[in-house]
Amino acid sequence: MYVLMNSFSCASSVCKEKCGLCNKFVYKHQHVAVCSLDGNIYHGSCLGFNRDTCYHIQNGVIPEWFCPQCARNIFPFFDESIDLSHTLCVCNSCKQLYPPNKHECSMIFNPFQLDDEPNFHNLFDDSLSDTLQTANNILLSCDYQSINCISSYDNRNYFTSYFHNIDGFKTNFYESLINIKSLTATPTIIMFCETNLKQGEPNDYTISGYHAEHLYAIENKNKGSGLSMYVDKSYHFNRIMSLDVRNKYFECMGGCLKTEYSEFFILLVYRFHGNDNEFIDKFMPIVSKYKNKPMLIVGDFNINLLDYEHDTNVDKFVNHMICESFFPLVNKPTNFFRDTSTAIDHVWCNILNEYTSASILDVSISTHKPIFTVVPVSLNYFSDNAINSRQERTITIHNVTDNTIELFSNDFDNITSEMRCHKRYMKDKDLVRNTFTKFYSSLKDIYNKHIVIEKTLSSKRNKYDKPWITAGIANSCKTKNKLHNKWIKSRGSLSEVSCMTEYKSYRCKLRKLIRQSEINYFKSKFDRVKDNVKKAWSVINEIRCKNKSIKFPNFVDTNGTIITNRRSICSKFNDYFTSVANDLNKLKYNSLDAPDFRKFLPSSVCSSIFLKDITPEEIAEVIANLDNNKSSDISPKLLKPLSDSFSNILCYLFNSCMHTGVFPDELKVAKVIPLFKSGNSNTMSNYRPISILPTLSKIFEKLIYIRLYTFFEKNETMNVSLVLGRGIQPFMLFILQ
Repeated sequence: MYVLMNSFSCASSVCKEKCGLCNKFVYKHQHVAVCSLDGNIYHGSCLGFNRDTCYHIQNGVIPEWFCPQCARNIFPFFDESIDLSHTLCVCNSCKQLYPPNKHECSMIFNPFQLDDEPNFHNLFDDSLSDTLQTANNILLSCDYQSINCISSYDNRNYFTSYFHNIDGFKTNFYESLINIKSLTATPTIIMFCETNLKQGEPNDYTISGYHAEHLYAIENKNKGSGLSMYVDKSYHFNRIMSLDVRNKYFECMGGCLKTEYSEFFILLVYRFHGNDNEFIDKFMPIVSKYKNKPMLIVGDFNINLLDYEHDTNVDKFVNHMICESFFPLVNKPTNFFRDTSTAIDHVWCNILNEYTSASILDVSISTHKPIFTVVPVSLNYFSDNAINSRQERTITIHNVTDNTIELFSNDFDNITSEMRCHKRYMKDKDLVRNTFTKFYSSLKDIYNKHIVIEKTLSSKRNKYDKPWITAGIANSCKTKNKLHNKWIKSRGSLSEVSCMTEYKSYRCKLRKLIRQSEINYFKSKFDRVKDNVKKAWSVINEIRCKNKSIKFPNFVDTNGTIITNRRSICSKFNDYFTSVANDLNKLKYNSLDAPDFRKFLPSSVCSSIFLKDITPEEIAEVIANLDNNKSSDISPKLLKPLSDSFSNILCYLFNSCMHTGVFPDELKVAKVIPLFKSGNSNTMSNYRPISILPTLSKIFEKLIYIRLYTFFEKNETMNVSLVLGRGIQPFMLFILQ
């Protein structure tokens, strides 16, 4: 688009004239516009024109410019409702006169649109002609969209991506996260360039439900490097190290979404300024390797596609990409810096059909606009067994209230009334097992009936993922976007400076507000936990981004085979945890090399051990000391108010078990959680098991522990100070040895 009003001149003969707008002197080093009709002079800065436009006009691309008053006389047909104090422009493509904020120029990048050669596509066979027509339609459909107007897509049929040159995580990540969470569609992958994220720096740049991959910024370089990918955890992403390239021309990273059936490749690129020819020579061999595989290439290439027709380097790059079967999806400016607009953010894809599309999101976070891309794929591209974390799911809640406790107590009295009549303990092992099984089954039934409820999962955190991002801040971000759009549309008008000042002032205040909101959030958390050292350290680790969470892998790799089904994954973990001890023993020593226990154990104890009967008072004391937050089946919050009822029944059952030497099978079942240690999260050897025992099992074990501990302490069999408070395990190891 060229500006009609800019017949700039740098001639020394006008250095003592005054600008017709600001009434200040015009100097020889300044760019000016001289009206072709009355000779009045105007500062180029007052009109909002850049040096490139000056160059084109001085070389005769636009031979004349008329000031607003003269334009009224020359163009009597011009709409009088338009404020003629604004700059008048002419589009080089449509040749229409218009104020810049009232017209959408039709000059776009489209190498497939050949209106002057309508029979051009007939030169090719039908399949190639259809491909070119599809590529043409995709570019014509590319447009600016509000973030609320993006349609939702089924990620099993469509691959969706969100790309943005964020210009620094430190200043723009949280605001960008607000926009991502506001999308109706859930991107399969989120990509950023120019993150400026250095390796080793603690950070909280995470997105809930996404796995992060980073190519860290160059050391000793403050700006202009660093790439990040966030992949939906519902899908299996393998990073390809051969795509991690960094040289003096560009940097890139990539990988593939891999399933049991197929794969889809992604490449994220950032090109450093300069060296156009060298960049093409270095970059195209990477593209050539994947031309026959489904691939999406996105990034900031710093190559303005709008210069395709008159810049040989741009023409060379575009032709190389098309020859490798990659077609552009974006054709409009995506970067708005000062008074220039360029299409340097690219999206290239080799999967084209009528549903392929790219939209430029009309938001202002950095000088670049985000791009949302949709690539339709068949169902075969993604596994039917893939775990879709976006599906609605329910969680189990133990609803212990005064009302539910009363209902539970009434049914509990009914199922235990018969056992209260027994005064002697059972002597038969089978009878003990059957009685305990019947009791435990009835207990679980009434517990599930009154206490356990299924509830749709709903997080207490807001939809913007960061607790300090309030709804008010989110609305302020939308206001900032509107001010940015207002500034962009005012370019070339007298109100441009005021619009720019208003936008930048508001942006500065918003950034300070977000930082202060984060400070206040963590300050309030510290105030709540100031008397609890453990919880205080938990808050400190959250600030330091050192929080540890239990992670369950979406898939595991066993000998090169990817397993995605949850039941199969659990079965594999169970097999691994039960066999790892035997495997380690085989590696350590065989039975012939085992040390003689008589060399390190003291002499045997001659006294017989006697386990005295359990009393209800003991059980009540153990129940009172249970941790409310640690249980796998029956909540201690229910046992404590009903301690008297449980103590009498459990006293009868536990004493019967001790008299017959029976440990009920129901109390041997533990909930095992694989806890991730470090390394590759999809390798089972990088996990260790944690067993959460049934609540009644904990009570029974504690009672046995007290009796064993008393016996060993009395006979001075062990160093009591070494095992004090360590539970029953040290004693059991001692007995087994």
